[in-house]
Amino acid sequence: MWRHLPNLITGFRILMVWPVFWLISHGEFAGALLVAAIAGVSDAVDGYLAKHFGWESRLGGLLDPLADKLLLLAGFTALTLIGSLPVWLFALVIGRDVVIVCGAIAYHNL
Repeated sequence: MWRHLPNLITGFRILMVWPVFWLISHGEFAGALLVAAIAGVSDAVDGYLAKHFGWESRLGGLLDPLADKLLLLAGFTALTLIGSLPVWLFALVIGRDVVIVCGAIAYHNL
């Protein structure tokens, strides 16, 4: 059971994506910052547990960066929708991540 704890923490972080988006889009920046901070701490904790106790898994290797990208996407999308972030910057950040993901996929298919 304990071996799966890092993946459970990562799943919890994925569940924080919607609250971050909702809070930002409704101008609740303090709440969004708190949830994002909890997500950041959970990212550090799951990484530490996985590495320190040898609980790394293939699923965790996929879910962890997915959670990071989803949180980034939620924050940048919400900030763009409320007009706090210029569209060009949103496009630049998302475009960068698309290039990184495509590169990773291409690398794994070699």
